[in-house]
Amino acid sequence: MKTAQPDSTGPRSVPVSAGQHASAASASDQAAPDPAEQPSEAGQLPEIVVGVDGSKLSIIALRTARRLAGKLGCTVHALTVVEHPVAMAVPVAASELSPGAEAVGLLEECVEQVYGEPDPQGVRKTVVGGQAARVLVEASDQAEMLVVGNKGRSGISDLLLGSVSTAAASHARCPVLIVHGRRRVRH
Repeated sequence: MKTAQPDSTGPRSVPVSAGQHASAASASDQAAPDPAEQPSEAGQLPEIVVGVDGSKLSIIALRTARRLAGKLGCTVHALTVVEHPVAMAVPVAASELSPGAEAVGLLEECVEQVYGEPDPQGVRKTVVGGQAARVLVEASDQAEMLVVGNKGRSGISDLLLGSVSTAAASHARCPVLIVHGRRRVRH
């Protein structure tokens, strides 16, 4: 198992597995092929990038990305970001300073929960160290779409910490789908 350990030099990307991308349909299968469904110059299908942090909404976002990828002829890039700690106020064991292994395990569990297998075809899993909004926006450069969950923090938390989904929607270089939780109507 590979682990990711963020360092002070910037984000590092660690592919979790070398999953193969689904092959594109042949030209004879479609009368007028959609350019989005055609392999890129590198021979890969376009990707839907989805932020996965283990929350209920990120699982729903991953399920949504899976459905959309099937309909649009894309692959899925499941991306987990390990945030750099800002400051440590108390002493911590060295094992607690390398959250990369936990992030890899979390991402693998989420993908298996949604797909029913650990390494599904057409899914690329990556753990990256950095600031979540920035990493997702950078990943949107080559993406067909970015899918993120909205945790629905309080207005004060969003004001102080910023919202990853808001930053992604504001700065991504592709369409962004923000998955919201269902609100129950109280009678």
